[in-house]
Amino acid sequence: MASDIFQKDILLSVPCCIESFDLDQRSRSGSTVSNCSSIIDEDWAPLTGRSSETEKNETLSSTMDADIIAQVYSNIVQVPWQDELAIGCNQNENLHICLGISPSQFRRLLPSKRDAAQTFPRVAILYAYMALKYTLEQINQTKTNDSSKSLVVLIVDAIQKYNFAVFNNKLLSTGTALKYALEEGDRLADVFEQARRQLEPELAQCVTVIRWHDICTDKYKEYVEIFRRHTMDNEQFAELVEDVVKIFIKVRKPTNHFTAEQHLTLQEYVFNELPALTQGIVYDNHHYRIIAHPVLSSDDKKNDDQRNVMLRLLNYIRNSTELAQNLDLIEKVHMCDVYDIVMPAFKPFNLYTK
Repeated sequence: MASDIFQKDILLSVPCCIESFDLDQRSRSGSTVSNCSSIIDEDWAPLTGRSSETEKNETLSSTMDADIIAQVYSNIVQVPWQDELAIGCNQNENLHICLGISPSQFRRLLPSKRDAAQTFPRVAILYAYMALKYTLEQINQTKTNDSSKSLVVLIVDAIQKYNFAVFNNKLLSTGTALKYALEEGDRLADVFEQARRQLEPELAQCVTVIRWHDICTDKYKEYVEIFRRHTMDNEQFAELVEDVVKIFIKVRKPTNHFTAEQHLTLQEYVFNELPALTQGIVYDNHHYRIIAHPVLSSDDKKNDDQRNVMLRLLNYIRNSTELAQNLDLIEKVHMCDVYDIVMPAFKPFNLYTK
């Protein structure tokens, strides 16, 4: 039976893309922004505006912010990552949902690392607020008042070290790649904490912001190793994992040449992500089997290409008897549902010129 929580179809009308708005004439030439949920840049594409003090004195209730919310919020659409939906939920069941935050999606809305101390990440907080508000409203439409519900915001930070190692030449062996990944995680966690505080108190108390280390238990690491070993034993699975790596590269740096060793490093990202995408996550004794993934992009083809290659990999896992047994997925009901929450971009011209 299909999951009820993200089955509402909403027309997607994509306005001008934030990525095409060159507000500060970006001084770093050649900086690119990836639409891939798993690949990130060191050169954060900044959307800097007025001074930090001016930004901090404005709130989410301002007219300009309301205009952004009105345009974007009503055009959000959900896109499933699975052909058949595995979870059936009814109104009397407890509902725990994970909002998985990919740094690549929100990085483009953050000020540059250099300007972070002086610039308030207002647009990022707006989008974070809308992602939280939208997901919570979907939960409330599905559940009764007396059923338990919670939303964890998972900042997918630590495993970005593999992407920093390959695409930004940061060393894994010295911990530099991890340092960059965690620093960006700090910034995103702060953005979502600030967005959470903008919610109504009864909604805010349902939201918890967590980091990758909060879910990476010994059991989780065992599942990562199962996927890693399966590539050595099964050629089809190995090819599907490599297809995911290739689409990462195609989206991120299609003209660059990457060595076989770098491909293996990117495969490590896939292995580390797969347990969450197949089984959900466990946090605070709750099992989160629905994962919603905000996507801030107007490039439908790139999003579709990435989603389709992941769909093929996940479908293989769903239908693999060997993996089902090794991962304790004896029944398909144990597989989790994954959805993109596609949030159209808003061209913030008036936001920074008034």
